[in-house]
Amino acid sequence: MTLNRVHALGRDGVLPRGEGKRYPLQASVMAYCEHYRSLAKGKATDKELAEEKVRLAREQADKIALQNAAARGKFLVSRSVSSEWRVN
Repeated sequence: MTLNRVHALGRDGVLPRGEGKRYPLQASVMAYCEHYRSLAKGKATDKELAEEKVRLAREQADKIALQNAAARGKFLVSRSVSSEWRVN
């Protein structure tokens, strides 16, 4: 298992965290096994999980696209527009 996968499982609440962002080995192994047992029993289908991953990827892509557009100066600051168009 990769380090990124361990962090993702921790972030998703599958693995318990101990002190100092560490994962207690025995409790983590048990939680990991229980998580995959529940998946196998159909508590969360692979299709649902795949759909959630796609939704997350789209949201992350949208967020990055907005950040990139802002960095390129494609957005206007509303205060500037308001003051520029205000009739004195």
